[in-house]
Amino acid sequence: MTTSNRLEAHLTPKVILSACVVLTLAYAIFSIHGFSLAYWHFLDQSPEDEVLFGKAQGVRNDDWDVWLPFSFSQIKHDPPFALVNETVGLGQNMALIVSAPIADPIIFFRPYTWGYFVGPDFGMGWCWGVYVFGFIAAFYLLFMELSGGRSALSLAAAVAILFSPFFQFWGLNSAFLAASLAACVVAAHRALFSTRRRATYLYGIGLGWSAGAFLLALYPPFQVVMGYFGLFTLLGLVLRSLKQGRTIRWNRDQTFGLVAALLLVGFASGRLLQIATDAIEITQGTIYPGQRFASGGAATLWQVFSNNVFPHYFVRESPTFGDTICEAASFILLSPLILFLLCRKPHRSALVTDPLLLSLFAFTALLMVWNLFGFPEYLARFTLLSKAPEARTVIGFGVADVALVVAFLSSSRTSEIRFSSRAGIAVFLALVLSLLIALLLVIASHEKDVLQSGALLQVSALIVAQLVIAFLLTRKRQSALFVFAAVNVVSTGWFNPVVQGGYEYIWNNPVSAKIRELDATRDGHSSWIILDDMMLGQLPPMLGVRSLTGVQFYPQMQIWSVLDPQRRQEHGYNRFAHVVFHLLDTPFEPRIGSPAPEVTFVEIHPDDPKLLALPFDYVIQPGNPPASLTRSKHYRHIFSSGNLQFFERTRHPPSGGRRDDP
Repeated sequence: MTTSNRLEAHLTPKVILSACVVLTLAYAIFSIHGFSLAYWHFLDQSPEDEVLFGKAQGVRNDDWDVWLPFSFSQIKHDPPFALVNETVGLGQNMALIVSAPIADPIIFFRPYTWGYFVGPDFGMGWCWGVYVFGFIAAFYLLFMELSGGRSALSLAAAVAILFSPFFQFWGLNSAFLAASLAACVVAAHRALFSTRRRATYLYGIGLGWSAGAFLLALYPPFQVVMGYFGLFTLLGLVLRSLKQGRTIRWNRDQTFGLVAALLLVGFASGRLLQIATDAIEITQGTIYPGQRFASGGAATLWQVFSNNVFPHYFVRESPTFGDTICEAASFILLSPLILFLLCRKPHRSALVTDPLLLSLFAFTALLMVWNLFGFPEYLARFTLLSKAPEARTVIGFGVADVALVVAFLSSSRTSEIRFSSRAGIAVFLALVLSLLIALLLVIASHEKDVLQSGALLQVSALIVAQLVIAFLLTRKRQSALFVFAAVNVVSTGWFNPVVQGGYEYIWNNPVSAKIRELDATRDGHSSWIILDDMMLGQLPPMLGVRSLTGVQFYPQMQIWSVLDPQRRQEHGYNRFAHVVFHLLDTPFEPRIGSPAPEVTFVEIHPDDPKLLALPFDYVIQPGNPPASLTRSKHYRHIFSSGNLQFFERTRHPPSGGRRDDP
């Protein structure tokens, strides 16, 4: 028995899926995760003791400053897991916030939130475990469908895509969305060709649940792209199965399975509409993201393939690709190489006769046309690609690329390419090398940092690795995927830290302790405004305390109607935004602007009647407070913690409790 066969014998689907379940539970029990929550230690500059390996990444503020605070605020809310969280501004419907655990049946379709019902640390471990091992399980099963049951190859492909720059540098925030779509394709394909009654019912239920989970991911840019990937891939799988002699015997079992799937999807969508119709309407009417429109055509070919040579380790910020390593994250793409190999004489028949290869290339071509040329407005709207800006289509390029590699390596119509001589191999590798160097030179004309010695070291390693992968692909060796997975792990595995717990610091640090102490003096009914800081406004809700600043997932008109009753500055706040207040030294009409799509900046005098009409009790000012605040009769300084100054509001209109609106 060869090494490959021995590996296949041990890596059975039962073993792989059981391992994924056990490891997810282990992550939860030991509170192991990769979130950068420890970045909150900026509050007192204390050591990040909860970090076991690596370091918290401030650039991952989506995690530590947006999604995790929403999760924790639900746990600490009174009552916990409420549909409307009244510590977020003057009340936030949490059904649209995918990270928020809520006591509602809709949570059935968001399994990564289940751990939060046990506790915050358990919840983070469970969530990260679902992200990692749920992703591996779903894509392993998908690649098993594509490869005809080649387990080792499928596992290597799933690991390779999990550790791609895109998924790792975005902190796995789209991992569950992608995994739920992969599960949809698997369940749909198996349900169509199943001949066993019980299996057909189970596949139907699995299809309905995964489709409902995909629907409730609520991020249209990725959903549209991945939805197309799913349709093209399923079409290719079905046509290939039919061509191989399998038949779809539609009967009562398939009908019941389909009905079960439709009922589950209908329940997911119907329940969301039932509990969040008003919030959905408000969100759809926002300038960002509701009215965001893309027409395509803004990307270039070299940008699509940038991660083949772009050195993330040494060049972590990029004005060309995006301000952060997250925005610059894409995939190492091998599809041009696969297309070249399929166009060679021994493989041409596979390219034109294998529906799966054709459908995957058709999907890639669709994305390429959208990125390079765009569509007319009517076609962009009709195809829904208007919801998917070019930078957000990279997820589709990446998953399709790995699927193409799997399909090529497992196709019975492809074989080892035999070059006539060593010179032929050298010419082939020289061609690949030339294209990669050409890509590097184009990128270097925009990003000078890639020519630094450290960056060139990483570039050289990436290029050599791709030459090795190219050679193995010509030999049709599944080890090409093992090398590819190893390259991705080494390239990105350093980014997300290995952390154990971390919520204890959020709860007990000096700033939080003072907020909780002051909140207790008002029977847990205090309300806060954080000044001049886009992040700190998220701290009170994590403690179960109301904050009028921080992230508003959709604009809360109870607040904005007080500050801008004529709605003249609606452009500044009609959006998903980090809400930041800044105090003016001289009286002036409140100014509300949006310096970035996801930021609302409010400039106002501390004694302005409109500000004082809002229900707040305390103010935190980072740094030196403005003279207008220290001189005001409406505020008094009560505490300092580092550079944070605490002020208590001394005069405010009476209210019947924390929950009253202005």
